Amino acid sequence: MKQGRLDVRIWAAVAAMLLFWASAFAGIRSALSAFPPGELALLRFLFASATLGLLVAFRRPPLPRLRDLPVIFLLGLLGITVYHLC
Repeated sequence: MKQGRLDVRIWAAVAAMLLFWASAFAGIRSALSAFPPGELALLRFLFASATLGLLVAFRRPPLPRLRDLPVIFLLGLLGITVYHLC
């Protein structure tokens, strides 16, 4: 691996991620005046699912092994449930 300065694209991606993450609380607070919490959560998941679906459609990553699926489903269920309950 080549050592040295990070690519400008990496810095741009990190900056965009920080901007989106930092503005999420204000955006959610503002959106709660127009949508109930359940509908807002559903909209967030629909948007995220569509985005990830497009990413998978264009990149075509390899599928996980069959034996890894139960662990992936369990981690997804626990991660989302615990995050939203806490």
